[in-house]
Amino acid sequence: MPKAHALGLLLLSALALPAQAAKDWRGEGDLAYSQVSGNSDAESLLAALELELARGRFEHRARLEAVRASEDGSRTAESYALKERSRYPLDEHRYGFAGTRLERNRFSGYEHQATVRAGFGWIPLAGGATRLELEAGPGWRTSEEQGTGDRLHEVLAIASAALRHQWSETTTFEVQMDVESGRDNTYLEGVAGLAVRVDGNLSLKVTYTAKHNTDVPPDTVRTDTLLAVGLNYAF
Repeated sequence: MPKAHALGLLLLSALALPAQAAKDWRGEGDLAYSQVSGNSDAESLLAALELELARGRFEHRARLEAVRASEDGSRTAESYALKERSRYPLDEHRYGFAGTRLERNRFSGYEHQATVRAGFGWIPLAGGATRLELEAGPGWRTSEEQGTGDRLHEVLAIASAALRHQWSETTTFEVQMDVESGRDNTYLEGVAGLAVRVDGNLSLKVTYTAKHNTDVPPDTVRTDTLLAVGLNYAF
């Protein structure tokens, strides 16, 4: 079974679990699929599952994501990513964090990338309709280049920003920006999403994702983008 299809089944199974099964857990799932036929045939699939766990003062979050796209029988995108972050509040507006990012992306120029990061976060805006979180710290990344198999190991400077704005009782806008800057390559990722609740925990969601590597092998595009329209379910 293709990895993306397996992830889709995993996502659907997770959404079927009752929220009361584990009161310490909460999460959400995204599933977006599109197919176009006619003069050209194209299809795309995005499946993601995000879980949060609170234990004492520690907060843990993990996100598993798969993306596949093809046009006229040729694969144009295929990536699988796992992101994990744990944080410990220091006071109302500051916290310490540590996390990892594991990604396999056939079209990024790198067979895989693995990043470990740690640092401090600051929440300058909280409460009301808007929440803003800023993070910075050091990191370490291992990458394997497509084709050559060459491995890169580098120390990183990490920075990120996350903005969430509740436009109305049913509409939420989110932006997430991440930067991993090293001597050999700087990786940037930006995600913007708009969710409109339609019934209970179910929402319609539109997301735009851009991933950029400053240094890639020859004949490789530096930037990957994806526009996804689908469903989001919170549990």
